Amino acid sequence: MRHRRGQPQAAHELAWKKQPVPLQERAAVAKQRSEDLSSHGEEKKEVTEGKDNEMLTMVSHFYDSIKSLTNFHSQYPQLTTLYITGIPLDSLNGVQHLPHLTQLFAMKCKLRNVSAVEECYHLEKLCLYSNVIQEIPDLKHVQKLQALWLSGNEISCIKNLESQKNLCELYLNNNKIKEIGSSLKENKNLHTLNLAANPIFSLKEIISLAELPSLTSLILADSQHDMQPMTELLNYSSYIIYHLNKLEILDGYPVDQRERSRVTLFYSNLLLQFRILKYKLLGDYYKEIWIKQEENREALARFRKWYQIYMSLAVQVHKNFLSEDSDNWGNYVELLHLMAEKADCSSNHVQNSTVFHGISSYLQNDLIDSSAEVIHAEITEELKEMPCVAVIMGETLERGEEPKCNLQRDDIKTRLDYLSIEVKNWDAEVAEYMAFLSTMRKIRLTQLDYELENANNLKFIGYEADTEIVDIFNTIMNSYCCSHIERQYDIVGIQVIRVTQIVNNSFKAMIRSYSSHNLSRDAIMLVNPTPVSALSDWPFQILEKGFMVNKPLSISVTDCLDFADASWMSTLHKLRQRNISLTDQIQNSIRVTVIVKLPEENPFPRNREQLYKSEEDQEQKSSNTDEATGLHILEPTDPKKCQVYHISDSNDIIPVYVVEYKYKYKVASA
Repeated sequence: MRHRRGQPQAAHELAWKKQPVPLQERAAVAKQRSEDLSSHGEEKKEVTEGKDNEMLTMVSHFYDSIKSLTNFHSQYPQLTTLYITGIPLDSLNGVQHLPHLTQLFAMKCKLRNVSAVEECYHLEKLCLYSNVIQEIPDLKHVQKLQALWLSGNEISCIKNLESQKNLCELYLNNNKIKEIGSSLKENKNLHTLNLAANPIFSLKEIISLAELPSLTSLILADSQHDMQPMTELLNYSSYIIYHLNKLEILDGYPVDQRERSRVTLFYSNLLLQFRILKYKLLGDYYKEIWIKQEENREALARFRKWYQIYMSLAVQVHKNFLSEDSDNWGNYVELLHLMAEKADCSSNHVQNSTVFHGISSYLQNDLIDSSAEVIHAEITEELKEMPCVAVIMGETLERGEEPKCNLQRDDIKTRLDYLSIEVKNWDAEVAEYMAFLSTMRKIRLTQLDYELENANNLKFIGYEADTEIVDIFNTIMNSYCCSHIERQYDIVGIQVIRVTQIVNNSFKAMIRSYSSHNLSRDAIMLVNPTPVSALSDWPFQILEKGFMVNKPLSISVTDCLDFADASWMSTLHKLRQRNISLTDQIQNSIRVTVIVKLPEENPFPRNREQLYKSEEDQEQKSSNTDEATGLHILEPTDPKKCQVYHISDSNDIIPVYVVEYKYKYKVASA
């Protein structure tokens, strides 16, 4: 879609510049010097004319000595319109006492405090253009306001406008606003909105404006101001036209029906493309599930056969030559239960059979041998591959022969216990793998959603094991493991599972627009506000918005995993203190860290702190001790210097990779 660079719609904004200074007022100023218009003891000015005036224009050339508006209500009680241009004022105190004031224009007055307008109950137009206002005044009592100009200030957050039901025009261009959010959802009558020259980087910020049913004119690109970063993004104009279906003017250009039809077709195809990608992803996911389920069925069948042969051998070991009230009946029933899957009649036979009543123990043993032989013959070949039962292969008992030592009941029980453990471990492995597949499916589907919502301005490029970039990050991540981590937690290294590259056009626009530094090629881990986390807590939000938020952030980065993954290290430390072995689940846990890039200038434009001290300085450890993990002490020969950096300027840091990895431990699983 074509790129839009709008022409300014500033004629109505700058109408006050065309307003002439009335000759009547000029004469009054030149003639009268006795009336005090200032509460700070300025030279008195007496205005004998104009008490019935409804409009007053004050410019710096004629009113340069005025510092306050405190007494205006006594001089101009009938004033309905007030223009003030270029006169430095500390505040607008006094205007709230003008009972008929409906239009107030105070431009280029270096105003910071404008709280007085909150009590101007009859205001319909308010223009506070080109001041140093940092917050939108709370206008909940000014219910008649229809137009609000706050252009050219230092406002960083849109708020205090929820009560403005009659607001039709809002001009917030050339401020410091980074987010729109839902701050305007209550302004249902708003039809004109100007947000040009604000550091808004994400197209998704526009979606909330779709809730404004009357919005017909939107200005984001204005040649009078610096370029709006959002306007440099891919599919900028088509995205806005598609989501704001009642928009008639974008950046000064009309939106006709032909263009809207092309946009609708474009996004229909884009939605179809992403739907196909999702279906392919789900197809791959269910294919993996099917393969694992088939593998699971085969494994369980092997386990079942192994168990059956153990039981058949156990029955032979338990044979005795006692009377018909022997334990053989219990052995026989158990054996038939094992055979029930092969022959349904076995279940009925178990319930109805009286075969053990009135027959000799020899015949009982023959029946048991025959039943066991049915199972034994089918799995003899598989048993040859089992070292744990090779010792009993081929062993048979002649009628009347005592069991050999290697077929004692305890031996069979040991093997059965071992098999039970193997089955449990396999079940746990299958459950863990299924949970991993499910988590990865959710992550990938969410990635596709983010890519679609950002109109391809955000891309996630994944790299699996055995690729060059994964090998590179194996080296990088292992460099983050210092001697303290190995000594304290028995961690011997890092295994990188997957690397995801983040391609975000918003970050590029930010760097071009607001950062004066070039990014370095060195990667470092993010600690705050997004530390290392579990796989299920994939850091999507920080990858989409980065640090481009209205609220100031405390941003820290480090080159040490003991600091970046402090919560996990704390868990390992507690287990070690209690002498608890690491389970397979803990050892196989996948961790996720965000890799960021910083400016390449040296020294870095940030505060640099050494996290921990060397061994010879451990006496001074009061400020460097982690209550959970203890003092972080490096070996004297360790070349690594664990550092943490606190970033003062969020424009100097962007996320570039997400690394999924596992720790390698010395200890064996429990």
